[in-house]
Amino acid sequence: MNNHAVTQSFVLPLHALTRTTPASRFVRRLFALGLIWSAYAVTASCPAAATAATLQALFGGVTLTVGNARFDNWQLLSADHTSGAAFDFSLMSMSAIGSDPSNPGLQFASGGQLAVTGINAADLTFRFQVHAIGASNSFAAHSLNMTGVTFSGPGGIATISQEVTTIGGVDLGPAVTLADNVADVFEFADTQAIAPHLNLQVTVNVFVTGLVAADAINFTAFTQRFAQTGPATLPGDFNNDKKVDGADFLHWQRGLSPSPLSQGDLTVWKNNFGQSILATPAVANVPEPCGVSGALLAGAFALSRRARRRPGS
Repeated sequence: MNNHAVTQSFVLPLHALTRTTPASRFVRRLFALGLIWSAYAVTASCPAAATAATLQALFGGVTLTVGNARFDNWQLLSADHTSGAAFDFSLMSMSAIGSDPSNPGLQFASGGQLAVTGINAADLTFRFQVHAIGASNSFAAHSLNMTGVTFSGPGGIATISQEVTTIGGVDLGPAVTLADNVADVFEFADTQAIAPHLNLQVTVNVFVTGLVAADAINFTAFTQRFAQTGPATLPGDFNNDKKVDGADFLHWQRGLSPSPLSQGDLTVWKNNFGQSILATPAVANVPEPCGVSGALLAGAFALSRRARRRPGS
């Protein structure tokens, strides 16, 4: 599934621009407002929303929607393989896990791209954001589960870390899993409770390494969950105006926070300053600019065709 440019092209009838009809006046008004950039074609690129996508598509702008959670702003941070092999991100994928609406998540599949043999290592790091959409609860915990790794030699190590922060970069607490075939330590799952937030930034690192020539490790899959079990509020919003700003600091100064004049409340305010209590609107409710222009142009075209069919015109 690839993000692609959507091209909408049509030729407006000449009389739709020259005749004095409601349709022609509407079309000319669109031109005057600058909403039609060309009389003959409009090309715009819109990120697609999906429930499954390759990493290549995600890094290109595609978003994933799972229940009341949206996963977007995907970024590749680093990708290294000591053997010199290149990662094919069109073979790696993320799929939605929506079986539990209060615990939306993602399933990662490596597509054979995270396999190493001998004394080699593969190291992949990427980042994305998670947003509560609509009138939904905040995220109060996240979990990580290593669901697919095999060792065909005497040793080898595989780890995954999931660092979760606010959008502004304040650390909320990581989840880490480990499969150590040398020390015989296997911790496949980890869950971390966090302060409730409606918007999160997540950095994922996958590291696989062999330690001796006979090692062979194939890392194939993991899952991530983000529990939407917190209140639909934002810590630090002491005056309940749906945002954390200077007014909340004044409330703290006046002893109006939950624990009056406490250092803890001040820290909560600092960590959430600039955040908004409002969840991110659902994609379907906020048309992309290209969608708006496409709809307007389609409407203009329909009006012009309707005017042409009118008896006596």
